[in-house]
Amino acid sequence: GREAPGAAVPDLTLRERQILNLICSGLDDDGIARKLGLSRNTVRNHGAALYRKLGVHRRTEVILWGREHGFPLQASGS
Repeated sequence: GREAPGAAVPDLTLRERQILNLICSGLDDDGIARKLGLSRNTVRNHGAALYRKLGVHRRTEVILWGREHGFPLQASGS
């Protein structure tokens, strides 16, 4: 069976989880920056940490990993 969404996520910060969720929702770095009110560079820095923690090197690998682990998470009431 499938794991609960986000259950096997390595030690990610809240911000890294948000960025993972938005990447898996199809947003690019500029879109993520606008949605979270961050600079593009900040998004890229969090993204780089996320890639390291997941052991991936490409955005497509992040998306595949995320989809296999229940991302994107469904927002409730947003």
